[in-house]
Amino acid sequence: MNAPNRQRPSGAMPELGTIETASRSLRDPAEGLGEKAFYLAALLIAIALIRRVPYRLFAKTTH
Repeated sequence: MNAPNRQRPSGAMPELGTIETASRSLRDPAEGLGEKAFYLAALLIAIALIRRVPYRLFAKTTH
């Protein structure tokens, strides 16, 4: 018995190099955006846990 031909047809999928290049070019902006989103979420959690902040002020910051 012969092994089946497992070569992918040409043009079926883009090369890994193209996908890798695109994802690497987006890495720095994604890290920056993710870091800012984390700090914003931490700030909103801290505001929610501080009892001295009036609810109306907190509601305005989250909407």
